[in-house]
Amino acid sequence: MESQKERDSSEKQLESRPRTEAAGEYLILFEKAMKKLAMAFDKEMPKERFLIYFEHLSKYTIEEIQYAVNRAIREEEYNVIPPVGRLIKYIEEMREENYFPMLEYQKEERMSKEEAMEALNKIFSLIDEKGKQNEEKRLIKFEERRERLRKQAKLFLGGE
Repeated sequence: MESQKERDSSEKQLESRPRTEAAGEYLILFEKAMKKLAMAFDKEMPKERFLIYFEHLSKYTIEEIQYAVNRAIREEEYNVIPPVGRLIKYIEEMREENYFPMLEYQKEERMSKEEAMEALNKIFSLIDEKGKQNEEKRLIKFEERRERLRKQAKLFLGGE
């Protein structure tokens, strides 16, 4: 369990995390990074796992997340999406090595947890809506094909 000191430190990190992207752009770039990670390992990333990764990685910049994703793609030995802790480890190592000295860690406006969850819910509702539309199209095509096959069978069997 986290101590109060650790929670305070965590909150300070969140508050001081730089954000050069607008909230929406950040989410889009984060989603692209996670899709790239999933595609590289030929795996699916369920919504629940995406939300866990977002919860733990959103305190980092997109550049840091992209670095961690690229490093994971290069270095992971097994064909599994690395745990979020490994991506965090890569980012922390990068910070220790000052790999991105051009990133200035200064306080900038960042989206609140509520805003992030609202934006994620919008993204997922759009995805769900698109899925429903595709399902409806698939069902219509299925029904049309079934009707054609019924007509063909009726003609073949002599109108029975």
